[in-house]
Amino acid sequence: MSVTGLREYHRVRLKSTDCVSYPAAQPVYLLPCLPSQNHQTSLKVSQVTGKMGRRPAKCYRYCKNKPFPKSRYNRGVPDPKIRIFDLGRKKANVDEFPFCAHLVSNEKEQLSSEALEAARITCNKYVTKTSGKDSFHLRVRAHPFHVVRINKMLSCAGADRLQTGMRGAYGKPYGTVARVNIGQILLSIRCKDPNKAVVMEALRRAQYKFPGQQKIIVSKKWGFTDLARADYEKLRSEGRIRLDGAYVQFHRPAGPLLTNLSRGAPPLVETSPDHRWDIVGKRGRDQSYDIPFTWVPKRYFLFCSILLNFSPVLASQGSYIYCRSCHILQLR
Repeated sequence: MSVTGLREYHRVRLKSTDCVSYPAAQPVYLLPCLPSQNHQTSLKVSQVTGKMGRRPAKCYRYCKNKPFPKSRYNRGVPDPKIRIFDLGRKKANVDEFPFCAHLVSNEKEQLSSEALEAARITCNKYVTKTSGKDSFHLRVRAHPFHVVRINKMLSCAGADRLQTGMRGAYGKPYGTVARVNIGQILLSIRCKDPNKAVVMEALRRAQYKFPGQQKIIVSKKWGFTDLARADYEKLRSEGRIRLDGAYVQFHRPAGPLLTNLSRGAPPLVETSPDHRWDIVGKRGRDQSYDIPFTWVPKRYFLFCSILLNFSPVLASQGSYIYCRSCHILQLR
């Protein structure tokens, strides 16, 4: 069959066949979908929204510059992620939680507020689940006051025409970090002695939220106080300290003598148990105190003699000190 005959054959065949015409194909746009429970995808949120992810904390790990806190010159600082620094049983008496452990930094570095928040959540969750929410008192000792900056670069099409590179590279506030030194305490937990293992495990888990190296140290002090255990028990039994929340306050040999005598202050000059203070107030009301081993500050007599115009009078019955503006003291 010649070429002309072949063309005629196909023309006649196409006319005899029922052909259905379809409209022209429309362009199809494939849009990425967000991850859901029924659809697994490897797309990141930054690819969907077109925004860059947060810069990793390794970019701000080392203490390079001077401290740069939030101030009237440094405005527009985003809030730190950590907002709670005390949690657990915060109002527990100092006598209730004698054991204390610390997470101590072994590097000079910067810790982001996100890392501090992650460590706080980890400690709280483990101790609460294991021994109860009222069995401990956790305190975050590092505070993110230092502001870090970022010099944002455009990544869209034609960005090289818009941005200026390193010209004017002083960045904008991007986040907050805590500057810590070697030996600085990051976390402190006080609890009862039976919960020692739980607290140590909680601090071990919190280590993995921080960069660098940390150490877990068991304190020799009583709770959050600065007193050793033996000293605390001794001073507590002698009445030389008073409770002040998670800490203690010392009874100082200062102020009105009547107040210190009623307090049971520490003995500076020991007297025999037979001695007794008879105090006559300005309004004539007598008050007597039987205080064995009470204290008489030496500087009390010197101060009164010089400043308050005390007139010591020695009599055969005993020693008297007369104060024109205060009261009469008689030791017998």
